Amino acid sequence: MDYRCKIMSYSVFRQVHFKFISSFLYRRKSLISKKNVHLHEKDSYMNDHIERLKELVEKKYGKALLTSADFEHFSEFLGNTQQHTVSASTLKRMWGYVADEHQLRQTTLDTLAAYLGFKHFSHFCAHVESNTPTSGFVVSEQIKSENLRKGDELEIGWTPERRIHLRYDGDYFFTVLKAENSLLQQGDRFKAVSFITGEPLHLPYLIRDGKQTEPFIAGRNGGLTFVKKLI
Repeated sequence: MDYRCKIMSYSVFRQVHFKFISSFLYRRKSLISKKNVHLHEKDSYMNDHIERLKELVEKKYGKALLTSADFEHFSEFLGNTQQHTVSASTLKRMWGYVADEHQLRQTTLDTLAAYLGFKHFSHFCAHVESNTPTSGFVVSEQIKSENLRKGDELEIGWTPERRIHLRYDGDYFFTVLKAENSLLQQGDRFKAVSFITGEPLHLPYLIRDGKQTEPFIAGRNGGLTFVKKLI
């Protein structure tokens, strides 16, 4: 009898212990999941503000940072005008000119924020949040594909000195007739719904030599500078 009681007691103990461990693991997994979501939101928040910081830095500097020489010159410029400087290699990583997963230092963000007239990066972030509308209507000059006729020709451009001559082929497709200072090539085709000044042109792919390429962004820094219908 005592033997049976011991077996039953041990069995009950195992069931209670299993339920306790399962409950603990579930709560731990839930907390980790919430933490990961929080970190993802924080990363997204930081990335948005860093992109805005880069955009305003280039706007004040008066030139997009696109080449190795651009980063060298801007680094030297910061050293001559600011209390602290940022190395050209750090700027290249920040602008995505070279692939690197190192986290940006706070001093780097603070130095660039100071260049824009802010005390530090968190001060810049607070300013951006207080001056960023949650929604709004686009009032920039734009050309919509739905308003074009087959055979119409357009010209678009973005800094530095990119100029593209396009022909509308119908069904939202465009063909590049001429490209100046751009990675786009004559004969490239792509789909676009509209062209808006001040906004980048995001293309999911190009059709080049009968094959689809990787996504392409025109006017990544500052958007398109002009769009006009020629014919």
